[in-house]
Amino acid sequence: MKKLLLLLLTSVSLVSICNAQDTYQIRGKINGAEDGMVYLYAPENPLGRLNLLDSCNLKNGKFEFKEREYTTDVIATVTYDNEYMEFAKVLLSPNKITLETDTANLYSYMHCSVKSSGATQVYQDYMDGILKSVSEWDAKREEYQDAKKSGDKDKAKAIKAEREKIREKGRQFMVDFVKNNPTSVASTYIVAIDIRREFDYPEYSECLAALKGDATKSRLYDFVIRKEKSIKEKYEKAQLVAIGAEAPEIILKDINDKEVKLSDYRGKTVLLFFGGTWIIDRSETINNLKDMYEEYHQKGFQIINITSKGVKDEWKQTIEKEGTPWVSLWDNEDFNESYTKQYMISFPPAFFLIDKDGKIISKGSKIEDITPEISKIFE
Repeated sequence: MKKLLLLLLTSVSLVSICNAQDTYQIRGKINGAEDGMVYLYAPENPLGRLNLLDSCNLKNGKFEFKEREYTTDVIATVTYDNEYMEFAKVLLSPNKITLETDTANLYSYMHCSVKSSGATQVYQDYMDGILKSVSEWDAKREEYQDAKKSGDKDKAKAIKAEREKIREKGRQFMVDFVKNNPTSVASTYIVAIDIRREFDYPEYSECLAALKGDATKSRLYDFVIRKEKSIKEKYEKAQLVAIGAEAPEIILKDINDKEVKLSDYRGKTVLLFFGGTWIIDRSETINNLKDMYEEYHQKGFQIINITSKGVKDEWKQTIEKEGTPWVSLWDNEDFNESYTKQYMISFPPAFFLIDKDGKIISKGSKIEDITPEISKIFE
């Protein structure tokens, strides 16, 4: 009987421990605020859409959500009064989480103090490091703008170089943080979101391979592993139109239904411009292109515009109306077979500068991204 009683007590103790470990609770205060409502949003799965999970009253600047059962690691958002005042983002894990902010930062979750333990605290340590980098970047941005306004080009150029160093330092911080915290679920999130956004596949793959232990046991990790193949394939396709690569051949018909090949223009510098009629109608863009064409065409410069959306008759009418002097091609095929997809363009406009040997030497989403390189070639 004593053995049975001891076994029961042990079981109860274990259940209590499990329950304590399998719950989380969020409380905190908003300095300068009095009464109101605080809301907790979280996705059902690691990278899913946010849903309202809970709400509580704010009394004299303090709030406390009820203790909740922990199910999986997700990044939750805490808002004040409405869904737009996101003053905190926390990685939920089984522990007590304490938040503190003030009314001046109700739209800025990066300035919220988070005190916790486990993966939640690791993620907050990461966010604190990112905030430091962002603050340095913002300070230099103001200096850069002041230098530009004053007309001090040398100073502006030097500050721009400093900003780039700060950016690279911040990017390196991301990688180092993951490698220094390889077992934390927080690192899984950093790889899945920030590393994937900031780096190409080789760096992303390296950071993913660094994860181990608890970091590989989350639902998010399973999701990331499933997605890795498609990310790798997308990267490999992107390399086909990367700077330094030979521009993929294009064979399309012009406004007179005459077949035109990109390779026909070997020996010339070509500005390949992807964009629909709505972009051609933009006076500023079209005027910049016309000026560029007029200035450099006799020196061996050609513009090729590829339109991949719209109605063909309207496209022809727009070309005739604007009197565009360059080569205009129609590419309204199925998107999966289009040159727009082959050149990895999600949202036109997109510009590719191709040299005399057919290699991509510059690219961007705005004509301003390409202009310096064109000026360098012809001046």
